[in-house]
Amino acid sequence: MAYPFQKMCTFPGCDRKTRGPAAMCTELCEAFLCPAHRKPEFHPCLLLTGITTMKEQADLWATASIQDWVMLHESMSREAIEGEASRLRPGHSCVLNAPQDGTVGMFLLEQATTDEDNLRLTELWRSWTPLETGGMSHFNHHYQLTFDDGVKWMLRCKRLRADRPASDYILFAVMKSEIQTMDFLREAGLKIPKVYRPSGTIKAPITEKHRWRMYFFSEYITATKLPLQVFPVTMKEDRLKGLSLTVAKQVVRFYAEQMILISHKPFSAMGSLYPGKDGGPAYVGPMIDPWIGFRKKPYFYGPFTHPRDRWLTFINHQLDLALNHHGFNGDPIDNYLLLRDLMAVIEEWKELDKPATEFYVKHVDSKGDMLFIEPDGSIAAWIDWEWAIVRTKEEAFAAPLLKDTYEELGRSDLAACVKKGFCYPSLIEVCSAFGPDLRPAYEYKKVRGLLLGTGGGTKVSIKAAKEWLQGLRQTYRDDPGYQQVLASQGRMSEASVILEASSSNPTNA
Repeated sequence: MAYPFQKMCTFPGCDRKTRGPAAMCTELCEAFLCPAHRKPEFHPCLLLTGITTMKEQADLWATASIQDWVMLHESMSREAIEGEASRLRPGHSCVLNAPQDGTVGMFLLEQATTDEDNLRLTELWRSWTPLETGGMSHFNHHYQLTFDDGVKWMLRCKRLRADRPASDYILFAVMKSEIQTMDFLREAGLKIPKVYRPSGTIKAPITEKHRWRMYFFSEYITATKLPLQVFPVTMKEDRLKGLSLTVAKQVVRFYAEQMILISHKPFSAMGSLYPGKDGGPAYVGPMIDPWIGFRKKPYFYGPFTHPRDRWLTFINHQLDLALNHHGFNGDPIDNYLLLRDLMAVIEEWKELDKPATEFYVKHVDSKGDMLFIEPDGSIAAWIDWEWAIVRTKEEAFAAPLLKDTYEELGRSDLAACVKKGFCYPSLIEVCSAFGPDLRPAYEYKKVRGLLLGTGGGTKVSIKAAKEWLQGLRQTYRDDPGYQQVLASQGRMSEASVILEASSSNPTNA
């Protein structure tokens, strides 16, 4: 995922603003480019999009990784980090296994002589349990520290991505909440690596050339990481990635057991976990959500005690982006209408009429690569808790694959959440616009039918979605926001023609 906010184009002399992952050259490059400069003649790295072989891909990944690696060590003090880790383990010294330049990484790259070797190397760069000398994933660097008695820790620090928020306050909030969430869940019995906080600050000393780096230490993980998308919707032997059906079923069972442990720790509001004052218990504060905030203070919203308030705030934020042209590509009028109608759906959705009194921590991702497993399928570690938020029970326990296992483990109430919460994944999908484009109109129409019981779950054709979107112009013709976006686009006369056409040939929304 990428950070959804605007920044200036990094091409020298350009003063244009641009937004989202489409503005990045690649996730391994610090260039953040407007459409005019997203061309190979201005930025040759963009040739990455023209690769034809695995070797080319691996070479480019590794080269970019090494460049980022060098920049990391230009901006951090190895001695300060090693000293901080040693203070957390009195009587022991340690070595940060991360070279000051890219020579080790380049050597490994040169030893990869086949496509298979290069592909393996590419995966290693992106792994949480990296090469002995370190590795990089999309949002964080991970490096191994080795103590004089053989104990290993992992250093996790934020990358200086091109699309990072302009305010470091945001990333500090993300990391502090991640640490607190990991501590809370580990105390609850989950398989979470132990976290070691640097004393005083989670900033690393830097040169004047770069900003502060945010980091913390954790236990080193030696188990096997699951593939990115290991499980299909249904469990079939021929569709599992690298697992036998027996082991896959064990993973699901162990995962369900972890979720049951979470079910024993309810909260009274929706939001994110924050450290308690003077070492007190964690509390739920404003929601540190990757899809909301970032433009201005207070950056994050909440906490919420009513689910409808959470979703309306969510959509209002996107409407604000659309109205003020900070948000999305495409037709501003269509963007506004899709979001305005989604707000109407949330206001009408009867599921949100029910009071909610218990809320639970949920990981932001629904994929395999945050789990490390033993050979028998048992979970050794569950990682990557940044952006985790406390949600409603139905939303937190809605994973379809867990329904039968919940029943087997005597938790029919959690199995019922799967039935009630089947609509949440689709709702989140249309709300989570990280990039510069909203989801297609047919997905919004499908969610409308799903939540209001007017045909959800059925495929919506592109033609039907276009007709429906056209009809929204009539539905919201008197809406102040619609009038505002029409005026901003100088299209009031065009809207009159559309309304006349809609009146003569009405379309049901």
